[in-house]
Amino acid sequence: MIDYFTENLTDIFPLIFIGLAGWLLWKKGKLKVVTKIAYVYKQGLNHLRVSFKRFNGFDEYSFWLKKGASMTLVYEVTVEQGELQLEWRNRKKQVWKHVFTADESGTVSFTAERHLYVLQLDGKRAKGGCRIELINQKAKKGGVS
Repeated sequence: MIDYFTENLTDIFPLIFIGLAGWLLWKKGKLKVVTKIAYVYKQGLNHLRVSFKRFNGFDEYSFWLKKGASMTLVYEVTVEQGELQLEWRNRKKQVWKHVFTADESGTVSFTAERHLYVLQLDGKRAKGGCRIELINQKAKKGGVS
């Protein structure tokens, strides 16, 4: 009987170890479970629309910009429940970050130091959505889009 138990214990030990490691990572906040219910998005070259009935977790959207361009990020966020955090960054640094608990809109102006930028959405039991548009200020001033 004891031999049977020790043989099975050695087979189960890796599963116990993986389960314990997963639980510790989840408890420390390093491992997240993403929930998306009625999550719909539409992304173009310079715009993004996202709506959801339930969003818990994170998602990322990439945008390719002309290096050195003066840009304005226009956002319109709707939060009916929970909270939604938006973070705009390139590979090296964070440009802007804001936590929304209610409807809000605004703009963020910056100069593109790199080509690749990422918008990260982080929802905490959120219901709502957002609209993002990137406007090149030099193109707008010159009259040619």
